[in-house]
Amino acid sequence: ELETELRVFGGLSFDASASYLDFEYKSLLPAALASGLTLDMTTPFAPKWKYSAGAQYLIELGDAGTLTPRLDWSYQAAFHAQPVNSSFNRVPNYYTLNGRLSWRSQDEKWDVALEGTNLTDELYYLTFFDNQGSTQNTLAQPTPPRQWAITLKRSFQ
Repeated sequence: ELETELRVFGGLSFDASASYLDFEYKSLLPAALASGLTLDMTTPFAPKWKYSAGAQYLIELGDAGTLTPRLDWSYQAAFHAQPVNSSFNRVPNYYTLNGRLSWRSQDEKWDVALEGTNLTDELYYLTFFDNQGSTQNTLAQPTPPRQWAITLKRSFQ
C-alpha cells in the first residue's frame, strides 16, 4: 500500500494511493474442499489492485474567502463476492469520478459545497450474490447513478 500527497505550488495539490493484494490459498480443510472451494480461488471482496487520485486548487478570493474545485478518480480491479468463485459472483473492475466545488468564508465560519458523485454516470456493480444453486438467480447491487448534493455548514467556534 502506498499513499502520497503533493503540494505543488500555491493552492495546487495532488494526492494518490495504490494498493496491491496478492492473495492465494496455501491449503484448505476437507470441509472447504467439499463446499467447492479450490486452491486457485481468491477470497471474497479482495481486489488485486486499487488506485485513487485527487487534485484540488485553493483559490484565494481576498475578503470573499476561498474557492476550491476538486476532482477524485478511483479504480478497483475485479474481485469475487463469495468464497466459491464463479462467473455469477465476479464483480468486474470499475472506475469512478467524483467532483466538488467548495466556498469557505474568510473567517472560516461558513462552508458551501456543490458535489457530484459518479460524474460519468456509469452503471457498475458493488457486489453480486450467486444464488444459482437454489433459486437459479443472481442478485446484484448497482451503484447509484450520477448524484448531486449541496451542503451548507456553519461553525460556531
